[in-house]
Amino acid sequence: SGAVGFGDEMATLAGGNVNYTNADGSVETNGAANVKSLLAVNPRELYAVSNDNRLIVSRDHGTTWMDDVTEDRELGVSQALTAISVARAGVNGVYHTVMIADPGKDNGILETWTKTSSGSSADRWICIEDVTYSLTTMEKVTIAAANSGEYYATGKKGEYKYIYVSRDGGLTWKKNSDYDLPAGVSGAQWLKLYATSDGQLVAVCDKG
Repeated sequence: SGAVGFGDEMATLAGGNVNYTNADGSVETNGAANVKSLLAVNPRELYAVSNDNRLIVSRDHGTTWMDDVTEDRELGVSQALTAISVARAGVNGVYHTVMIADPGKDNGILETWTKTSSGSSADRWICIEDVTYSLTTMEKVTIAAANSGEYYATGKKGEYKYIYVSRDGGLTWKKNSDYDLPAGVSGAQWLKLYATSDGQLVAVCDKG
């Protein structure tokens, strides 16, 4: 991704630089020659994939980067698809991030990884391995988070059609016919989900 945001903060990747817009509107520009794509951002951390396919994190708006930490299981970060961060309800300064990754297995499912960022050295990505209620393999996956605590995800499997909903922080995902995409977007080449502050789910796409 070339742009990720959280509230009034945003990070964009362009021309070998990360441009970080702070909540007060000021902009920092930092060199990012080794950053291939941005995954997600919150006021504590900025997540990305490096050019040599490592999962990396910056805690100073992209000035410096380090390898991020996962649980014992190895994450094939070249398959990291998308992620989103939200504030942990009722706890100041703690953020919950959900990441979708393609493990490249033959079982036809995507993996969900989660990370709680509290500033502790114990913060790390944990893989949720629930085969029964996982996302199916899709291309161009997009994810959104609502204030209600729900997460929404969709992707292209020949066409854009279903929206999957998680009500437990990304642990399980289920199709929900209440959120099926309209037929007019089925042939789109790209689509992005957004959840508005008033609870609306918005899909933005090309004309298809």
